[in-house]
Amino acid sequence: MMDRRTVLKIMQAAAVTGAAWPLLREKRARAAAPAHRSRPRFYLQIIPSGGMDAIFTTDPKKAREVDNGIDVPFGSHKIIEAHGVRLGPKFGALGRWVPHVAMVNAFHQNSANHVTGVANITRFKSLTTPGTPSLLELLGARRDDEATGAINIGCVFDSAFSPMYLGQPGTFVFGNRPGLFEHLDAADPEDLVAVAKALQRDAGSVQGPRASAAEQRTADNLNESASLFAGAAKSPKFKPVEWAHEVESAYHSGRDLQRALWLFENKLSRCVTTRVAADDFDTHVTNSYQETLTDYLAFLLDKLFSELDKRVVDGKPLSQQTVVIVGSEIGRFPRLNSARGKDHFPQAPFIFYGPWFATGATYGGTGRNMATVPISMTTGRPQSGGHLLRVDDIGTTLLALDGANPELYGYSGEHLRFLT
Repeated sequence: MMDRRTVLKIMQAAAVTGAAWPLLREKRARAAAPAHRSRPRFYLQIIPSGGMDAIFTTDPKKAREVDNGIDVPFGSHKIIEAHGVRLGPKFGALGRWVPHVAMVNAFHQNSANHVTGVANITRFKSLTTPGTPSLLELLGARRDDEATGAINIGCVFDSAFSPMYLGQPGTFVFGNRPGLFEHLDAADPEDLVAVAKALQRDAGSVQGPRASAAEQRTADNLNESASLFAGAAKSPKFKPVEWAHEVESAYHSGRDLQRALWLFENKLSRCVTTRVAADDFDTHVTNSYQETLTDYLAFLLDKLFSELDKRVVDGKPLSQQTVVIVGSEIGRFPRLNSARGKDHFPQAPFIFYGPWFATGATYGGTGRNMATVPISMTTGRPQSGGHLLRVDDIGTTLLALDGANPELYGYSGEHLRFLT
């Protein structure tokens, strides 16, 4: 058993993460847009934070395919061909999963900085406000029996915070101190139950027929935090295993992905957002470090997809129930700067995993200057006069995939039917 001081710390963590943003609470939208039977059950968003370089990952080019001065730091013989798809030289661990993923080059982010870029790709909207819920929060509100809608692990910029934010920020904004998950790991089940009941009492004290909208939203947040604590009390303790990579000890991204799997397995959340490699994909100096980080990301995705195949929820592998979206808040400029690094670029590639997608292919396209080119909405291939991909298209597509009407949520992007 823990002492009362520690229990109160847990309550404080839950209150901070579940109720400190009581401005907006989305109502569940199943009545307005009935869910399709085959919709995904879980969503996992992975952000290679700082800006994954397309040339090393999903859009490797040969020197003769780009303009002079565009950085191609490897010979054409090092480009990996896997199942008819090109991968960067350090992205080889992803090769065996090509039949299960779709890669799309390249989405306009409507941003060339991290703060607004994070706001864009957590909402999957080009224009947002601090009160705009994230896309995974909207999808989480459409959950079935999961304890919470959406949990965030390790966000680095406060533009990821929304009125519905629940989770544990990264040390950049939170400090190097125990957070929500450390308290969950250390707590005894009876203490978690006690905290859940206390949060429910707090919710009851502010809700009711005379409650203001803000008070009712605060009560909703407190009740959702209580559901997480009560669910964790009934779940096996989180016990990560070592995912051995040369930089795992610096970032612990493998642990965070295992945390996401634990949350899904125990029905503690429908949606999880996490990031990879702190913010070190932001390679303004010495862009060659992208090689190490790309190798790390491919290693993590290989491990993750293997675990999704192995782990079962309600008789079905998680691989048959989970959508995974991988993409950065910005890209890297295609030319080196004076520090042999790459500055910000307002477009980025994305990777989509799950049986709902037209996998085993790369869609979209870039020109000789690595800028995105118009594509056909039928084939997803380059086409003169076609559609220029933007981040809003991802939000519209995922909402439609879930059986929701994107317009009801204010999404005006294109449904990428070639992808689904």
